[in-house]
Amino acid sequence: MQTMVEDCLKPRLTERVDILTAINILRSRGYEQDALISEITRLFYVDLDEFNSVIGWLEHGSERREAAFF
Repeated sequence: MQTMVEDCLKPRLTERVDILTAINILRSRGYEQDALISEITRLFYVDLDEFNSVIGWLEHGSERREAAFF
């Protein structure tokens, strides 16, 4: 029987703010939109529904923010 050591587990990203922070860090390191999901799931256990929600907010929210200024 194999035992799991808690220190070996990948961190979990379940909160929007944590997912957004991870996305911003990866983008600042040069990752493109298409590579974000593969890289973030390699590093973390990610709530994919929240991830998709954050990505949608980033894509559509920025358009709404830009439209509010013009």
